[in-house]
Amino acid sequence: ECRGVDRDVFHVEDFQYDFHKSLHYGLEEKFIELDTAIESFVSELKNQNMWKNVTIVVTSDFGRTLTPNSSGGTDHGWAGHTFIMGGSVVGGKIFGDYPANLQKGNPLDVGRGRLVPTRPFESMWSPVAQWLGIGEKNGLD
Repeated sequence: ECRGVDRDVFHVEDFQYDFHKSLHYGLEEKFIELDTAIESFVSELKNQNMWKNVTIVVTSDFGRTLTPNSSGGTDHGWAGHTFIMGGSVVGGKIFGDYPANLQKGNPLDVGRGRLVPTRPFESMWSPVAQWLGIGEKNGLD
């Protein structure tokens, strides 16, 4: 209140998801760690009656191949993921086009399970920016 704003942005990074080897074991541990952190954070927000005022965005800076490499890991790909959640978020939706076929040779696969994204990475930030109060008049377009 004293700063004259009604929205804040906090940025948290978590590293070491780049599994070029031993994907199965390493990624499972990272997902457990992420799930525990988000669950604890959401629980505290609910205890403080703040959950409806918070939006959480979880994203990656790159996708992964769907097929493994020779070290039991995956390599950098294009299509990635983003999760957006919050007490006021209308969830349960997938935006973009999930491939009807993940087999080799599907139209979105350019080789080794490197999928071409169906939406630009920036597209998910538009509703988040609107939630922050940034509109087309303010340079969203």
